[in-house]
Amino acid sequence: MQIVLHPRLGAWALLVIPAAPIVCVGIYAVYVGAWAEGMLAVSFGIFIILYNASTRIIISADIILMKRYGLKVWSIPVNGTTIQEGRGGDLRLLPAYILKNSMSNQSVFILKSWFSESTIARLRSVLD
Repeated sequence: MQIVLHPRLGAWALLVIPAAPIVCVGIYAVYVGAWAEGMLAVSFGIFIILYNASTRIIISADIILMKRYGLKVWSIPVNGTTIQEGRGGDLRLLPAYILKNSMSNQSVFILKSWFSESTIARLRSVLD
């Protein structure tokens, strides 16, 4: 059994706002002949959008894994893990779901803005 949970559209579509001007500047730079700088700017703009668009939560029989850009961000065992509401982010200020494992004293978070309620309900059903 493997379940892959994807972020909601609103979690990453808003990142188009800061990325669009960067991509436009990059395209203009390529147009005027600054290939390296232009391609760097375009790549950076795409990288910004993919920050949340590439986020995945993968649930297998024994582990929950969060990936971004195809790389592991965190993992936590399914057995002994509970989910509750709290605060997350770098400064622990944003509304989040906290996953705590009682066996390993490990704690990770998922920001509420990243995933829909139905997606979190699927995660809860696995943990119950």
